Amino acid sequence: MAIQRLRDGTQGIIAKIIVGLIIIAFALFGLGSITTFLVPIPTVASVNGEDITRQQMEFAMERLRQQLASQGNDDPDEDELREDVLEGLITREVLEQTAQDYGFQFGETMLDEEIIQNTAFHLDGRFDAEQFRLVLGRAGYSPLMYRDEFRLDKMLQQMQSGISDSQFVTPAESKRLMSLNEQTRDLAFVRITVDSFFEEVTVTDDEIADWYDDHPDDFVTEETVSLEYIDLQLENLSAEVSVTEDDLQAEYETSKEQYSTEEQRRVSHILVSVDDDRSEEEARTKIEDLAAQLADGGDFEALAREHSDDPGSGAEGGDLGFNGRGTYVPEFEERTWSAPLDEISEPILTQFGFHLIKVTEIEESVTPPFEEIREDLEADYRRRLAEDEFVTLSNDLGELAFEHLDLQVPAEETGLEIQETDALTREAANALFGSDAVVEAALSPDVLLDGNNSDVIEISDERHLVLRVKEHSPSEREALELVQEGIRLTLQTDKAKELAAAKAEEMAEQIKAGSLALFVADQQDLEWQRHEKASRTEADIDLAILTHAFEMPRPAEGKESISHLVLDEGDAVVIRISGVHYPDEADLDENQTNAMARNLEFQLGNIDFFDFEKSRSDAASISID
Repeated sequence: MAIQRLRDGTQGIIAKIIVGLIIIAFALFGLGSITTFLVPIPTVASVNGEDITRQQMEFAMERLRQQLASQGNDDPDEDELREDVLEGLITREVLEQTAQDYGFQFGETMLDEEIIQNTAFHLDGRFDAEQFRLVLGRAGYSPLMYRDEFRLDKMLQQMQSGISDSQFVTPAESKRLMSLNEQTRDLAFVRITVDSFFEEVTVTDDEIADWYDDHPDDFVTEETVSLEYIDLQLENLSAEVSVTEDDLQAEYETSKEQYSTEEQRRVSHILVSVDDDRSEEEARTKIEDLAAQLADGGDFEALAREHSDDPGSGAEGGDLGFNGRGTYVPEFEERTWSAPLDEISEPILTQFGFHLIKVTEIEESVTPPFEEIREDLEADYRRRLAEDEFVTLSNDLGELAFEHLDLQVPAEETGLEIQETDALTREAANALFGSDAVVEAALSPDVLLDGNNSDVIEISDERHLVLRVKEHSPSEREALELVQEGIRLTLQTDKAKELAAAKAEEMAEQIKAGSLALFVADQQDLEWQRHEKASRTEADIDLAILTHAFEMPRPAEGKESISHLVLDEGDAVVIRISGVHYPDEADLDENQTNAMARNLEFQLGNIDFFDFEKSRSDAASISID
C-alpha cells in the first residue's frame, strides 16, 4: 500500500502524498462494514429520529470497561456503567446534530494531518502506518470508525470553544476574587477528643447482640480455595528443545531472509503542484524551467527551498529521508527505484503535480552473518519446534484430566509438575487469579462442588493449564463470641463521638449566650489554640478546621463568629473568628490575579457549555428502547 512507511514529516508531500493514500487505506479497511447494512440493526435509543445502535452501545461499554480496568476497577457496577454509557451516547448524538445544524466542519486535509501528527501513531518520531493499525486495533476501532469519531471530536471542540471562550472576568472582579483568596482570619479553636469520653461510655451485652443481629453481613468470612494445577508453558518447552550447531546452520540458510534488511533509498524532490491556481501546462512550464536551471549547474537544495510546493520537504531542501519499496505513488515509486544515484529525473507527473526526483543515498539490502543473529535464530528455532509439542501436550493434558479424578496421572504422563497455591479468595493478588478464566473454572460447580479436574484453560496462546480444588472453605457467619469485642469497641466509639459532638455544641451555645470563651474552655479542662491572620493554606491547622473557619460568616465589628463541627475521625471542634483581614489592592500579585481570572473564565465557560448542552438535550426528542 502506497505511503505506508513514509516516516519523514507530516506536511507537504506528507500533506498530499501520505494524506491521499491514507484516505485510500481508510476506504480499504472499512469495506467489512458494508455487510451491516444488509440486516436490521438493534437500537437502544433514538435522538430526533437518529438511532443509537446496540453495537455502538456495546462498543462504548467495552471501551469504558478497559479504561476502568486500567485504573484498577475490574468489577464496575454493570447497571450504572450501562446507564452512564447510554447517557453519554445520547448527549454526543445531541451535540453532533447541533454541530451539523450550525454548520461546523473540519476539513479532510486538516483531519489527515492531525492523524499523521498524533505521536501515538509514530515510530522513531514519524508516522508509521503499521503502528497506526495496531493502535486502532487494540482500541477496537477500524480506520473508518476512528476517522469519523475523530472528525466529530474536532467539530465538538470547535463548538465548545466557541461557547466557553466567550466568558470573561473584569479586572475589578479578578481583583475582588484575589482579595478574597488572600484573605486572612484571626481564629481560635478548641478540640474535644473522642478518647476523652471513653471512660464515661458503657456498652451492654444486649446492645452488642442487637448490633450483631442488625448487621449480619458485617461478620461473614470470605470464601477461599486452595488449588492444585499443572502449568503448560511454551517458554518452558522451548528451553528444553535439543539444538545442535548443524541444526542452527541449516535453519539460517532457510530463514536468513527474514532477518535481512531491505534496500532503503534517500530521495529528494521538487514539487510544482497542479491545482485551482495553476494549470497543468503552467506547472509543466515551471518545472521545465527548474530542470534547465539544474542542468546549468543550479543547486538542487536551494531551488527546492525556494520553489517546491511541498512545504514539509521543501524546507529541508527537498529531502524525504530514507524509505523502502512501496512508499510512494506509482509514478514516483518507479522513478525512485530505477534511477541511478545523484541523477536528476526528467519531470515526473503524479496526481499532485510535477516532480524533479533525485536519489541522494542508497542503503543496500543487508543479510546479517550467522554469528550476529545466532541468539535470535536459536530462540526462534526452539520456539518453532516447541509449538508442535505444546499443542500435543495440551490435547493430551485435556484428555487425561477428563479421564482421571486427580492430577497425578496427567502429571506423570505429560512429564509436568503438580503445583499448589495457598488459600485464595476471589480478589486474591495471585498470578493465577489474575485470569478471569482461572477464577471462573476454579469456582464452577463442576470443579468446586463435584471435585472434578477442570478442562484445559487457555490463559494465553502460550500458556495452558488444568486445575482442581484441593481445599474449599465456604463463606460463613462468624460466631458472636469471636466478634463481640470488636462490636463493643465500635459502639463505644460511636457513643463517645456523640458525647464529643454534644459537648462542642453546648460550648458553642454557651459562648454565643455571653459566657467568656476562656472560662468555658477552662471548665472543660481544654485549651484554645490561637492563630492570628491565618491564611487559607496555613500548614499547622487541620484542613477540615481551616476550611470550616473560612466558611464561617465574618463577625460584626467588636464581635466574634462562633461555630462547631465534627471531624471525620469523630473529634469535635469549637471555632471562634475574631477578625478578618484583606490585603491592599496595591499588594496583589498581578500575575497571580490574571491567572486566577483565567481559571475563573475557564470554569464559567464550562458552566455555559453545560447549560447549552442541557438546553439542547431538553429540546430534543429522545426515546430509549
